Amino acid sequence: MSAILLTALIPLSILFLAIYKDKTSVRKPNILDKDLTNALKGFAAIIVIMVHIPEPEVNPLQDAIGSFAYVAVTFFFFVSAYGTRLSLTKNPDYLKRFWPGRLLALLIPMLLCNVVYFATYHLPTSVHPAAISLLYAVNPYVTVLLCYYLFFYLAGRLAGKLYPAKYLDPVLWCGIIISSSLCYVSELDFTWCYEQWGLIWGLLAFKYKQQFINFISDKGWVKICSLLVISGILGVMYLKFKHIAFWGEYLLKIGLGFSLLLTMFAVLQGWFCENRISRRLGKISYEVYLLHGAMFAAALYLRPANSGVFILYTVALTLIGAAIMRAISTPLIKMGKRLIG
Repeated sequence: MSAILLTALIPLSILFLAIYKDKTSVRKPNILDKDLTNALKGFAAIIVIMVHIPEPEVNPLQDAIGSFAYVAVTFFFFVSAYGTRLSLTKNPDYLKRFWPGRLLALLIPMLLCNVVYFATYHLPTSVHPAAISLLYAVNPYVTVLLCYYLFFYLAGRLAGKLYPAKYLDPVLWCGIIISSSLCYVSELDFTWCYEQWGLIWGLLAFKYKQQFINFISDKGWVKICSLLVISGILGVMYLKFKHIAFWGEYLLKIGLGFSLLLTMFAVLQGWFCENRISRRLGKISYEVYLLHGAMFAAALYLRPANSGVFILYTVALTLIGAAIMRAISTPLIKMGKRLIG
């Protein structure tokens, strides 16, 4: 029971930070605002930690929270697609300077975190061998993003040349659907075949932004309850039919992810307010995602009394480590951009 109560501190802290307002807070009417989505990314990154807790340290509450981790990753992709598409519209020359910033921002933190993995895998509590390949391994999330960025770049450069520019979004949608489908049939679990659909949801949110905002801004309880009921039905159907290839295992999970994502936006729209803490969490969300796996061995090294203590150790160590990685990588990224010109 104590393990569950300690684990409950994580979602309660997230809930508190979601409604806490300080002197730096600005309540914004659009949940797709960059500050708000960055803050949500920080919370989503913490949820991702839950799904990867080692088997001996799991508990029912952690397992329940972790079951929403794929929605959190879907949200990461949603933000990436929405942000790149918005930037392209705002700046016609966006693609000319696309790669330097993207590669440096993705790869420098990843490589720094790889060093931490290599170090923690030498701890006696680690269950993984400390192979040299850890130092240059490419995180699966980074792999998917790089593939999408490459496709986005090529599709953007060819728009208006190989095909009419107005078809850019459909071309991107088709590319993501093909990529996700191929990953699914190839049984490549590390390619996030379900979560990749977050890229499509982000592109659709951009294309139909006003309709999207109008829909989630309507705070009628009938709509909120309807979304919750639909999500519940899809969740039960997925648990019952996930063993059925494609339409059960694949399509139902994608539909459930979309329903939960839409429900989250509808519930948060209008009252979610970022603050100094959530803003900081959002800034280190990428490092939190990259680093959390390395912190399991470190948390075990502290000899936790139960799974709740282990989870708190892991979250605390991950946040501290992510902040340090951010402090180191930020000047390196700026230096790299200056060198590239």
